[in-house]
Amino acid sequence: MKQVQLNFTHDILPQKYGWVWWALLVAVLLIGLWVRFDTLRVWNGMPEHTFFNGQPLLMENDGYHYLRLGRDLLNNEYTRIDSKRAVPKLVKRPDIPPLLSVLVSSIAKISGLPLTWIGACLAPFLGVMAGIPLFFIGRRLGGPVTGLTAV
Repeated sequence: MKQVQLNFTHDILPQKYGWVWWALLVAVLLIGLWVRFDTLRVWNGMPEHTFFNGQPLLMENDGYHYLRLGRDLLNNEYTRIDSKRAVPKLVKRPDIPPLLSVLVSSIAKISGLPLTWIGACLAPFLGVMAGIPLFFIGRRLGGPVTGLTAV
């Protein structure tokens, strides 16, 4: 007996509705942005706990490390030796700066926004944008339904 393998998205759903999957992907990404940036509304409700001098407080210490590297890149002060870590034995920085620090300094240079605001908004934005390659990987493995499920 021959086994029939049915691909739900290609065999059951007509291909003329391909635009629906793109619309659903955009909707899922927009919902993800809303969920991640809704915390700013909560932060504004209690600024004495979430802001210092009008700047958002980051939730993890490594955020400040990457922001400092970004500030050094922005001010053309990025050197091989990191004088703020592991005193008295100084720690060497990577030859190539971390991508997150390069993104932060580039956005600050283009927009003029403070580094702490960029740091508070960039991580949630990048987290949502990671859904785009996940969609394509899932779509390649099992069709659009799998792609949307992966997001």
